[in-house]
Amino acid sequence: MEARQKAGETVPVADVAASFQEAVVDVLTAKAVRAARESGVDYLVIGGGVAANSRLRALAQERCDAVGLRLRVPPPRLCTDNGAMVAALGAQLVQANAAPSELKRGRRPGAAHHRGASSQRRWQHPGDECADVGGSGCGRPAR
Repeated sequence: MEARQKAGETVPVADVAASFQEAVVDVLTAKAVRAARESGVDYLVIGGGVAANSRLRALAQERCDAVGLRLRVPPPRLCTDNGAMVAALGAQLVQANAAPSELKRGRRPGAAHHRGASSQRRWQHPGDECADVGGSGCGRPAR
């Protein structure tokens, strides 16, 4: 792009952005579907800010349909950026003069889960909020 700009050529920014999006979405969905199949699960859940991307949602649905996986994606209004949530919590803790948490080294978050330790869900399943890409509820009862 820089070479084209220096040469005085017009850079098709929208085309470059669309190509980048397609490349990222292709890799993310291919790897996620493969991981789900290799793990023996019959569903794929996409969350966080990236889940608001309509191309990601569409390609994930295509690929899940092709291999018999169920796709679960919250409505876009619930697909928020996790970084913003962490920053908001941090701001509240600073305002409350909370002591900083201890930095623990040598253990990555979620490591116990990956070693086979059981984990217990600590939230209620929002049955009316969880939706397939098509918008229907997932059918699981709230706990």
